[in-house]
Amino acid sequence: MGADFDLAVLKQNGRSTVFMLGEIDLDVKELIDDTLLSAQQGSADVIVDLSGVTFIGSTGITALIRARRRAPEGQFDLVGATESVRRVFEMADVVGLLLGESPSLTWHQITYRSWWRLWMTVESTQDGAPMAEIVEVGPSDGADSTRYRPEMNGQTALYRSLDDAMRATRAGKATAASDTEGTERRNT
Repeated sequence: MGADFDLAVLKQNGRSTVFMLGEIDLDVKELIDDTLLSAQQGSADVIVDLSGVTFIGSTGITALIRARRRAPEGQFDLVGATESVRRVFEMADVVGLLLGESPSLTWHQITYRSWWRLWMTVESTQDGAPMAEIVEVGPSDGADSTRYRPEMNGQTALYRSLDDAMRATRAGKATAASDTEGTERRNT
């Protein structure tokens, strides 16, 4: 085991909690791989506590991704990621995969006509397209029937408020609305 790393496993009620402390680097790759695999084989749920991790390198991220992919949905969770670990996850673009969160998005508005607006994310995909867009859909007469349509991954939904549309887009759920009464769903 590396001089700057330690781990402990607590098994209780069908759940394994793996506590990691210190620096996760190449020196401890095999130990982490073996520990996570063993925990997953012996427990219904696995929780990995990263609150004691001071550094994580690409080999640590790879081990966590492998463990996440092996686990059935909802049976592998990472908790306690420190700010420095979160920054590394953000730089590696694995926040959504490992922490189940979508990174926050920065929006800018483009007005085409006085009755039609578009919001696009500043963040873009590898091909340069915006990660998401929200189109304002509504009448020009000022009636209260304006809707907001986020577009992500070929899925759209109509929301009554811009905040709800942005929240759904941030969560990566353009088809799952929080206000089902005020939402119309459709695939494009």
